[in-house]
Amino acid sequence: MGEQLYVNPEALQEAAQRLEAMAHRLSADLARCAPALSPMPAGLDEVSVAAARWSTSASSSLNHRTHAAVAELRAASGALAAIAAGYSTNDETFSAALHARS
Repeated sequence: MGEQLYVNPEALQEAAQRLEAMAHRLSADLARCAPALSPMPAGLDEVSVAAARWSTSASSSLNHRTHAAVAELRAASGALAAIAAGYSTNDETFSAALHARS
């Protein structure tokens, strides 16, 4: 029995759009929360300064990793969109060739 692969380009394109939307929401949420993640020290005492410094450091790490995740989501979205476009183009080409033979 031959193996067949069925690909739905519209489903791939929809998945690409959903990944892009997820990346956009994640990026927007991080930007909206950024000020709260890097607070000013509550006072000049050693504990307040250290707590603010720790929070800012953790925020920086979170920010860096989240931006990397957003970039990965966008790369996956772009790859899926390109694959969907390729399948659509091939389908149109083969369909035109079949109609030309009829």
